[in-house]
Amino acid sequence: MPFGIISPQPFDIESRICEHFQSESEEKQMGNIISQLPEKIQKHLQGILSSTSLPQNEESMEILGMNWVAKKDLFESMTKSLSMQETQSCIAEDKRAMLLMTYSGSLVGIGPDRGEGRWMEYASIAQRSDVPGIVSVEDTGLKDAVSVDTGVNFTKGSVKSTSSVFKIAVCAPDVDLAEQEKRVKEAMIFLTNAFVKLNRKSFAAEGETPEQFNMKAMIKFLSGKNNLTQKQAKSILTDFLMLVETGVLLGERVSLGKLGSITLKKRPPRKPRVMKNRFTGQEMTIPAMPERFSPKFSFSKGIKVKAADIKPE
Repeated sequence: MPFGIISPQPFDIESRICEHFQSESEEKQMGNIISQLPEKIQKHLQGILSSTSLPQNEESMEILGMNWVAKKDLFESMTKSLSMQETQSCIAEDKRAMLLMTYSGSLVGIGPDRGEGRWMEYASIAQRSDVPGIVSVEDTGLKDAVSVDTGVNFTKGSVKSTSSVFKIAVCAPDVDLAEQEKRVKEAMIFLTNAFVKLNRKSFAAEGETPEQFNMKAMIKFLSGKNNLTQKQAKSILTDFLMLVETGVLLGERVSLGKLGSITLKKRPPRKPRVMKNRFTGQEMTIPAMPERFSPKFSFSKGIKVKAADIKPE
């Protein structure tokens, strides 16, 4: 191993998140987490809360506060594991790779400058989102210095700037640029997955999703969220499904919002044919089928993109 390069220590996402939930529970018993955060962060979280569908109350602020603190701690644990150093600023000419966390909880990985531009990866992980929005730029540069409390400005690419930076982590100057790149890429992968898992645990634990995704559980969830009786929620959901079915059977393209749409597709008639049974090898006759309709579901582009972004576990 080249001089100055330190082998990163193993980082277990699941165990770290469990540790954070245990410590958060203890902190919550000791007092209000939000009140222990700097005023600037409190104001930032208040702004985030106003843009979500969470109830606008102290309990929701506590959820956001615990989630934010856990992300901060995970970032610090990851950078320490990779022997990276925190700094307040880096000049634009600094050739080192950088790992950033913004006040909003997004992650920014910036590759080293080898004289041919830098790569950049931006992972936007909203407080309630369990699917990250990831943007990668292969060739960009820094317009100016990277500093805590200000956004990062890039010379080109689809991401021109970021929100205000909360933390900056870099490798020691004597670490080889290839090793720096490896560490930042590894950190981006682990932290993106960790933040997503953290969101799932944080908000699912506070009743933000049903226990299961069957009719009974969803009716119970909808009734509680919308101050309805379960009978009322069931009636609304049943009527909605009946409307969808009626529209489809009338030949309409029924929109289901962000999910996509469902419609009937005409299938051409099929001639009878002879095939071999793949198990017995015997020939069998497949009867003819007349022209017919069958339902077809078309997923929206948005959900396809989100599904593609989910990393297999």
